[in-house]
Amino acid sequence: MGNQIKGMKKKKVLYVSRYFEPNKGGSVSINENLTNHFSSDELCVLTSKSPFSIFNSNKSKSEHKRYYTIGEFNIKGKGDRFFVQLLYLFYPFVLLHMLYVIRKEKINIVVATFPDIFLCRIAYLLAKWCNIPFYTYFHNTYLENRPRGSMNYFAKKWQPKLFSASKKIFVMSEGMSTYYDEKYGDLNFIPLPHSHSYSFDENFLKPISNKQEIRIVMIGNFNHSNIDATKRCINTFSKINGVNISFDLYTHVPEILLRNRGVDTKLINIKGYINEDELVDVLQKYDIALLTHGFEGGYSEVEYKTIFPTRTIPLLASGIPIFLHSPKNSFLTSFVENHGCAYVNSSCDKVKLEKDFIEFISNQEKQLQLIKGAYNTLKVFDGKKIAETLKSELN
Repeated sequence: MGNQIKGMKKKKVLYVSRYFEPNKGGSVSINENLTNHFSSDELCVLTSKSPFSIFNSNKSKSEHKRYYTIGEFNIKGKGDRFFVQLLYLFYPFVLLHMLYVIRKEKINIVVATFPDIFLCRIAYLLAKWCNIPFYTYFHNTYLENRPRGSMNYFAKKWQPKLFSASKKIFVMSEGMSTYYDEKYGDLNFIPLPHSHSYSFDENFLKPISNKQEIRIVMIGNFNHSNIDATKRCINTFSKINGVNISFDLYTHVPEILLRNRGVDTKLINIKGYINEDELVDVLQKYDIALLTHGFEGGYSEVEYKTIFPTRTIPLLASGIPIFLHSPKNSFLTSFVENHGCAYVNSSCDKVKLEKDFIEFISNQEKQLQLIKGAYNTLKVFDGKKIAETLKSELN
């Protein structure tokens, strides 16, 4: 953890999160890219598997040690919400397992991540009982995105506990830290954005060369965070006269769920999940990267304002122009506008959306400018720098 002060006890972090490989999704990418910059002497990971796969071995490319416990209950990664009660039957086992790791590895700092309250709560309790400094890292809002029902009841109970116990509270974006600073001004919120480990060639610039045949690529998860905007773009762009547009989606979301969420799957090609190591090379084969951010849906207004999609990062590294469809009042929109890294449309009006898209594909000079802006913006998310920030804050 950098140079240790003479006589100072060496620090070792237990990083607790459900979201590591072989799971998939944005939080997995965040955790993997961040912790890869820690050595085995600095950090070890406690993550989770389903009881059905707990004894299966997984090789990690990381140097640090990784422990797997029962922190989820699903069938092939699906249906967690139906097994919540069963998961809590394993609560004592997971608590003892985490305590074993803390003692074995001589842990003296605990960092627990959200979204996953199950492991977060256990990490909080053990840090308190063992008198170990406790930190939290929120990838999304918690209480603010649980407006009603039993989930709201538990969020009202646990968010204040987690906040008050945390020496520092790391959050995924400046948008989240700004919101939390205004609402909870007496707490210490620190932006710790997504990180990447991409190497990129600034000479690779690929504006659209053929305006009659355009291949659009989309990546990531398609759920309440962006499904309304995604459907609007697909339905609008597929009907533009004089342009043959195809949509390829690289996602772990199965076709049946996309259909249930209202996507006309006859208009798209579903390519399945792609490993991050291959992602940028695949993206560079396309003409346009389409990035969508929800205007409305099943999340709270605060969540839509503050979320920053993980899939933004590989798109910035792709070397192809990005078209962003995102509401005006979101942090993502203001970030992209301030950094000049994508063409922005913030209107739900399909006529305006089509007009802006045609203008975008027709302006090659603007596309080159945005690609160069994307490369410059990517430096904000350099994994090594962000890991150094975390090490410094923990130290």
